[in-house]
Amino acid sequence: MIINSRLKKYQLQFGNFDSFSELKKNNNQLVIISDVFFKNDIRLKKFKRKIFIDANEESKSFENLNHLIKKLLKIKIDKKTILLALGGGVIQDIVSFLASILLRGIDWYFIPTTLLAMGDSCIGGKTSINFYGIKNQLGNFYPPNKILIDINFIYTLPIDQINSGVGEISHYYFVGNKKKIQYLLKFFINKDYKSLILNSLKIKKSIIEQDEFDKNVRLLLNFGHTFGHALESYYNYKIPHGCAVVIGMKLSVFISNKLKYLGSKSFKEMNIILDQIYYEKKLLVKKININKYFILLSKDKKMMNGKLRPILTKGIGRMFISSIALEARFKRLVKQFFINY
Repeated sequence: MIINSRLKKYQLQFGNFDSFSELKKNNNQLVIISDVFFKNDIRLKKFKRKIFIDANEESKSFENLNHLIKKLLKIKIDKKTILLALGGGVIQDIVSFLASILLRGIDWYFIPTTLLAMGDSCIGGKTSINFYGIKNQLGNFYPPNKILIDINFIYTLPIDQINSGVGEISHYYFVGNKKKIQYLLKFFINKDYKSLILNSLKIKKSIIEQDEFDKNVRLLLNFGHTFGHALESYYNYKIPHGCAVVIGMKLSVFISNKLKYLGSKSFKEMNIILDQIYYEKKLLVKKININKYFILLSKDKKMMNGKLRPILTKGIGRMFISSIALEARFKRLVKQFFINY
């Protein structure tokens, strides 16, 4: 698959880690930046330069990147150096951001090892770094030169990461249309991960090629994310991202219904599908401090003129950008959702 970007065209291919010719051909130029999980992986022994880091939200904070920059400069990288990100979304964010600023931009490849990264973040070109505890406050657009997907990595993942990936990927099918969402419903039966990933990326590709820099239609891909990101921050990132997104989608559907944008039939239809996706039922969201949650919502990077801009819906494939003041009525609706969750 070729993704057309105004910044650069880049390629996505499926295969097996050991069969990717790009890795053999460019071994001398490669610097692998990997999740520490793969430190003892025998497949990495043939590579000369490797850096392993803990893949967590603290690692991708702007305040903590200086030691990694020092390591890269110490091994004398140059304009021909290729950074290879091996890991999930956190590794992707770190490597893409660093590749975009080092020496005014160097090439990088991405081998996603999580379902979430394979079916979502690997394409689109966004780099996102946390700043003083607030998620994804710094960044730019800097897509990889190549994305190499080996779905065998999925079978090494714990079940909560797989479920989180399905949760994140599912929002593309809701943004798609009723025909597209049939692929998601089929996945619940056949567990065909390659089809789930490929169709998700096709939906995302069709949107980002219309609006690469998040000015218009691409904003619809934030369905579930405004509410989900605040929930992640509330729980100090101890809740899986895909889990937070599913709860965020359920909240968006609830608000859309209460504000009369979404009829009762579509409301029921969307919730039936959402309830088939994993989400963490053990979370004590009924006890959420609504004032603290609203403070976190107010820090959302897409706030404009003092108003929140969550993606609401009139049904599957009918999302729209709303503009909502963080006032008493809206707070009552959100509180009602969490009490009844």
